[in-house]
Amino acid sequence: MFRYRNTVPLRAFPTKCLSHVGVVGRRACLSLADADCVDMERSPLHSESILIVDDVPTNLKLMSVLLSRLGYQVYTAGTAEEALEIAQKIRPRLILADLLLPGMDGLEMTRRLKSAPETQNTVVLAVTALAMKGDEQKALAAGCDGYITKPIDVQTFPAVIRHYLK
Repeated sequence: MFRYRNTVPLRAFPTKCLSHVGVVGRRACLSLADADCVDMERSPLHSESILIVDDVPTNLKLMSVLLSRLGYQVYTAGTAEEALEIAQKIRPRLILADLLLPGMDGLEMTRRLKSAPETQNTVVLAVTALAMKGDEQKALAAGCDGYITKPIDVQTFPAVIRHYLK
């Protein structure tokens, strides 16, 4: 049986088929059942870690699959509280945060991340369906480094992520 080395669990991920991202040689694969792999030599940012915070499993899955296929190390959280714990442990380079979360919202989570010395330099992008006038300014005022509206554009999403990781 084929085995993965250096697997990274996708925390709080809602499906069985995408339970791990593995690196085999220079290829990153999503799961044992998945034949889609990314050539790590063509993915220069493969060592970057990204935390996705969203309470909607479909949104988590879409962003996780897109970013995993590009070779990023992806972690997920369904609540802001869980995201704060994970961020303290893994210190991701970038956090994609929904603003409407159960309990603590994404704005308060961002304020806490930006006020903590360990995570103050982490790039936080608001990824939200909130597209009313003033919503982007609220996100930026809370400390978000950028703002992406849902539904995300799968064609431009990777370029936006690369831009913020420069």
